Amino acid sequence: MPCFKTVYRYIRQNALCIKPHDLPMMYRLKPRKNKHSRPKGRNKKVLGTSISDRASSVLDRSEFGHWEADLVKGKRHKEEPAAITLVERKTRFAIAMKIEDYKSETVLTAYQTLVENSPHQFKTITFDNGSEFAKVSELENDDLSIYFCHAYASWERGSNENFNKLLREFIPKGKSLHHFTSDYISEAAGKINKRIRSILGLMSAQEAYQTELSLME
Repeated sequence: MPCFKTVYRYIRQNALCIKPHDLPMMYRLKPRKNKHSRPKGRNKKVLGTSISDRASSVLDRSEFGHWEADLVKGKRHKEEPAAITLVERKTRFAIAMKIEDYKSETVLTAYQTLVENSPHQFKTITFDNGSEFAKVSELENDDLSIYFCHAYASWERGSNENFNKLLREFIPKGKSLHHFTSDYISEAAGKINKRIRSILGLMSAQEAYQTELSLME
């Protein structure tokens, strides 16, 4: 005897005399999702050099100056303010800065400001593949390489994703960033940086970051 799933399939294929409306429970069953389908609203284009091309020194966190970058959004509308975030892979030190909206031009300008203020600290930055980062390849120069994660693979920026979750303690999801000042967001990042991390040998990200800066002097 065929199982009920097989019977339902035969009904949908009109292989039996029974019609779907004869079995009301069929309308309650969720349609099967295509396992190859993608979430809507995400950028599918290749924005620049793939994360797969990063050097081993980036992957093993043995070298200072390699960053992961993203946005933390409140209301999901490009006219809404957001916060750009950066996390240094070796030290887990994070930067968060409020921006007036998350159009690609605004995002580029904000990251340009951060990089230009401390160019010696940035060797690579790996971005999410979202359309708001469509222009950040313009940051690239002889000293700074820009990479992009694969589409729908935020886990490839694990340190950044973890920081963004911690930042949500201060900026609840879905709440407009109009309610938060630039100083508040920067101070929130500072508080997170001062937390002791077992992965850093019971140092804080702030301490690990300062240690690396002292070695550069």
